[in-house]
Amino acid sequence: MPTRQGRLELTWANKHLRLLAHDDGAYEWVPPADERVAEVRLLHDAGTVGQVASAAT
Repeated sequence: MPTRQGRLELTWANKHLRLLAHDDGAYEWVPPADERVAEVRLLHDAGTVGQVASAAT
């Protein structure tokens, strides 16, 4: 089987913008510099499904 070479690029409308979700379920495209999408948000585990490897010690 021949070796394939090349690059894959994902493209979509408004790729240069960020999608902001509102509490009412609506969405809005905003610039990347908008402080609502530029701030750092920590993720909190909501739950676990399946087997999870124990943390490395």
